[in-house]
Amino acid sequence: MRYLFLIFPMAFFNSSALAHDLWLVPPAKAKPKEKATITAISGTKFPLGDQAPDPAKFAKRWVVAPDGTKMDVDADGTKDKSGLMSFTPEKAGVYLLAVQTNPKVLKLEAQAFNDYLVTDGLPHIYHLRHKEKTLDQPGSSATPSRPKYC
Repeated sequence: MRYLFLIFPMAFFNSSALAHDLWLVPPAKAKPKEKATITAISGTKFPLGDQAPDPAKFAKRWVVAPDGTKMDVDADGTKDKSGLMSFTPEKAGVYLLAVQTNPKVLKLEAQAFNDYLVTDGLPHIYHLRHKEKTLDQPGSSATPSRPKYC
């Protein structure tokens, strides 16, 4: 029997504001007419997640079938430190799964924000705050909504 394969591009998008990546991991094997479960992992040390993203909170979840039709993806809750999503492929072929995350704003007290800037790869912003003499002020950082594909 032919197996269904999902594309998992190794292109990860830089989420510069919160420095956490979101990975969509397809099943090792999937078959037509059988439920396929996709794991969503959020963190900085793939494949270990820092927390379980709730797929129900993604702005959008969909899959594009081999014939180009768009199908919805079910949010199946979380397990351990992973979010779970599923769909049932109708036939063998390549399916493209995508989710859109919601924008977030991070607000921290001054010292916590300064620490965040240094540890999460934004030392240039820390230096700018130092230059502007604003290290003693609370800070905030916004992350835009970003699409993720599997």
